Amino acid sequence: MSTTATDFQDRVCAAQDLREKVLDTNQRLHINADGSVRLFHSTSASNMSLILLQGHFVGNTWFGPSKASTIPHAKPKHGSDIRTLEIAVDPRDIEFSTGTGEFYAPNGLKRHEDGIWRDAGSNTLE
Repeated sequence: MSTTATDFQDRVCAAQDLREKVLDTNQRLHINADGSVRLFHSTSASNMSLILLQGHFVGNTWFGPSKASTIPHAKPKHGSDIRTLEIAVDPRDIEFSTGTGEFYAPNGLKRHEDGIWRDAGSNTLE
């Protein structure tokens, strides 16, 4: 099996394992056709523009499995100036808190050429 095929299979298996953990918290997690998972991050319009321009989230960043789950966390900080990003994330590069039902990327995330966001220090395939 090729390295690319093995990486895809590993990503899909990790996504399926993560989805099971999320289901235990009565939430849903969407797995994309490429094995990445769909996550959301709400922030201000200016922060969103900066994230998209630079192609990375800096430091420990939190995400939710739905747009609605991220807005209550962003609203106290950003008020009514909230925008939500929908991103495809490699499930091997995020953690899930069963206590809060949130996802986090301890080292931040970087958008790779294939459009999948990965750990900023990750060596997984692009």
